[in-house]
Amino acid sequence: MESWYYWIIVDVIGIWLYYVKEVKFVAFLYVIFLFIAINGSISWLKTAKIVH
Repeated sequence: MESWYYWIIVDVIGIWLYYVKEVKFVAFLYVIFLFIAINGSISWLKTAKIVH
């Protein structure tokens, strides 16, 4: 579960770094990765609550 939080942090940092360096397409790619990580985190939380 902790790895989802790490991915979210890495994605936010990546978005900021690439946006500052004006590599906006890669920053947009990291936005997509961020949504995937958030979706995965929510999915894992829902599954964990059902199991426990």
